Amino acid sequence: MRRLLKKSDEIKEKRLLEKEIGILGKSCKGFRINLCRLPDTPNAPTSLPTPALGIAIASLEEINEESVRACISFISTQKELTSMDIDSFCWQAKFSVIESAIRGFADSKQGNHQEYGAKLGALTLLDCEKICRELNPLDKIFAESDPLYRDLTSETKSLYRKMTSQISEKSRSNEARLSLSYAETSVKQSCHLGQVIAEDYRRKFPLINPKVYIFALFTLSAALTAAVCVFTRWWTAFFVFFPLFALIKPILDLSLSRFVKKTIPLPQIELKGEIPESARTLCVISTLLTSPDDAEQIVKKLDLARCKNRSGNLFFCALCDLKANKTSVDAPDDSQIIDAVRRRFAGTNYTALIRSREYSETQRCFQGRERKRGAIESLMKLLRHGDFPDSREDFRDIVGSTAALINIKYVCALDYDTVPLMDSISELAGIALHPCHKGVGIIAPRITTGLASSLKTGFSRAVAGNGGCAGASSYDSFSGEFYQDCFGEGIFTGKGLIDVDIFLRTCFGKFPNESVLSHDILEGGCCGVAYAGDVEFSDSFPENSNAYFKRQHRWLRGDLQNFRFVFKKGTSFSLLTKFKLFDNVRRAITPLFILLCFFVFVLPGVRNRLLIEIIALSFLGVRRKAPLFLRPSVPYPQCLKPWRWLCYAHVPSYLTIVPSACQSVGYRDHQGIQ
Repeated sequence: MRRLLKKSDEIKEKRLLEKEIGILGKSCKGFRINLCRLPDTPNAPTSLPTPALGIAIASLEEINEESVRACISFISTQKELTSMDIDSFCWQAKFSVIESAIRGFADSKQGNHQEYGAKLGALTLLDCEKICRELNPLDKIFAESDPLYRDLTSETKSLYRKMTSQISEKSRSNEARLSLSYAETSVKQSCHLGQVIAEDYRRKFPLINPKVYIFALFTLSAALTAAVCVFTRWWTAFFVFFPLFALIKPILDLSLSRFVKKTIPLPQIELKGEIPESARTLCVISTLLTSPDDAEQIVKKLDLARCKNRSGNLFFCALCDLKANKTSVDAPDDSQIIDAVRRRFAGTNYTALIRSREYSETQRCFQGRERKRGAIESLMKLLRHGDFPDSREDFRDIVGSTAALINIKYVCALDYDTVPLMDSISELAGIALHPCHKGVGIIAPRITTGLASSLKTGFSRAVAGNGGCAGASSYDSFSGEFYQDCFGEGIFTGKGLIDVDIFLRTCFGKFPNESVLSHDILEGGCCGVAYAGDVEFSDSFPENSNAYFKRQHRWLRGDLQNFRFVFKKGTSFSLLTKFKLFDNVRRAITPLFILLCFFVFVLPGVRNRLLIEIIALSFLGVRRKAPLFLRPSVPYPQCLKPWRWLCYAHVPSYLTIVPSACQSVGYRDHQGIQ
């Protein structure tokens, strides 16, 4: 269809139609449907196969629920329709309407062009879920066998039906008989229908074995390194191994992700804006109190989070630490800060937990124990006060409503600059309550960079990208979805929904005091993480290079401190978690080796020096691969159009590569928390 669209120069809406075609292709990716071939025309002598059900619906004179329902029912009596056919009827019809519109533009004799726009509008207004629920035989079988099926989101129901259809096609069995067998099995085993489908789905379409993936990655990197050494010198392996590793990994990841059958989105219960009493959730914003004015700012942050998430049984809390003090547990201005918090939180439904200071041997000052990690642990203990009678001693003062701390099942952890988008917390709770995620301790949302902060300064525009779409931040990287899709295990970045009981059972007291800075990945490895890519939180981006590299330095220290857990025996970390710890260190030190590759010209006796330079430059290109396919978020001169891919793909890497390498060289392990 795109080729036919490009041939016609009379279509002014080309960009709009191309975009709509792309959306249709992504929405129906993985669907197998019945096709037919239209008669050839002078403008399209070799017509491509067209969705059979879609062309039938698109040819209706009037498109409404009754006519579409009658059309599908009639076709199902003439030809067997699969669940995928019925679930994708709307997208098939839109595809066929767009194809007819393109042919109509190419041949103006084929009627009124406004008719196509009216049909697209009518298809958009259809209640597709209602029609699928009435006509799809799998939906009827699942709804009758499992009462929980009716409470699932429409996306989860569609996912169940799609997985069943794919299994049916793989095993060459009838969809109806297969769905009946799933229903019988779920009744016999007294489990949810989705657990039976997911288990059989992964037998037919297994995930990638982490051992095979890690072996392939190291083998390819070592083979390419050996090939480079043949053309240069043997000792150049020291320079090129990590750059080649960084070059191969995204290519291998992208290749593997195309062959794995993904279960997107995560199964979810539709809560309809009301979190049940059994899943009471506490949204916690961690912050540092440095002055009385901070009380006003933290209440504004809580107001913003509450404005976007107004579900029942959802409570909001500020988890506060007082600023460090060199001399004693108490500071002269503590009373003023606490009084300001009491005044500001009075009359609100919020809770403020102010922690006590303890002496830190590594920092040589009085501060909150273990900073954020210690604050989360203290909060979890307080929420289970019956199991930890001394948990109240960790807090200097508790301000506001204490009723919010009773019978809490989930804690939604946020940083000070994190904003949960509309109803995102209740969506995470719906995912956590689904039986398929029983035993998973953390549901991690997708973290994107806010558009306002990414465009605030020239530095943020160059490095952050298009509001989280193409940033250099590791939060926006492809790895989170890759690990979830290919291995069934996500990455925790410190923001997300945490199960209180699982956290206390798997993480409490497992790590040595004052020696863990980057605790998120360790907690994720202990609790288990499910990555919810369709639920989004927004985070800010540093405005200048000073703040950016301070954050990078903090991450670098934490990653290097965690490296010892790769070889430590007796831990509950899986092989994949240990590889994540190694890969964080590898990513931190790679800029140093890239910088060394640029100076290989000064070394004597090296043959084919240009080959090493190409490797270094290739790394920078792959590192910024995402902007190659995105339009820049800010205007650029017309004369720079041919060089847009170079500027937006490589300049941010040049800006960060040298400081990152210098941080790797100047790293000192303080064995503490900054």
